Amino acid sequence: MNTGSITKFLLISAVVLVFVAGYSAHAATIIGTEGPDGFIGPLPLNAGSIGVASDGENSFQPFNISVDVSDAITFDTVEDGLAVGWFLVQGADQWTQLPGTQTWYIDAAQVGENEPAFNESVGVWQNQESGWAPNLLGEYQILDPAGGYDQIILFNDPLTGFASVSFNSDVPEPGTLTLLGMGIAGIACYGWRRRKVAVQT
Repeated sequence: MNTGSITKFLLISAVVLVFVAGYSAHAATIIGTEGPDGFIGPLPLNAGSIGVASDGENSFQPFNISVDVSDAITFDTVEDGLAVGWFLVQGADQWTQLPGTQTWYIDAAQVGENEPAFNESVGVWQNQESGWAPNLLGEYQILDPAGGYDQIILFNDPLTGFASVSFNSDVPEPGTLTLLGMGIAGIACYGWRRRKVAVQT
């Protein structure tokens, strides 16, 4: 690896670290913390709420779902113009709709019990009726006591303006990402210094 490649690698590592550090400082609304029996709760809206659920260590069957689930979301409690008409646009490989409802879930048997890290599809839903009010836009989190969190983001689709929701399970805590970036940068610096010493001798 020549000096130009090392410099390029270090610059890229620095940019990644700045991005990760900036993301770490991003404020999110905490809506709850998983316990041994999981978390079931509302994501409050201006009218009604979105029901969200994330499993703990025990069997978990929120929102009248008859199977053990890993994560679930229900729009049956949303009011106003967004009360009906939700549809899944991403994650159909794992997210299953409960018949006759606006509730989706990931079957724990499908992905492995108790959410193995990075094994679950991100679910994204949209509603064509209207967009979210500006005060609702942003990130919401369900914390996992073991580290990491489930991330729910309310956003308006940039092309259509449709109200959109994403549910991402088991996001590693930002501190972990920062440490990973620092470790990569440290290894790069060590390799660069070692090569520099070898060239001098």
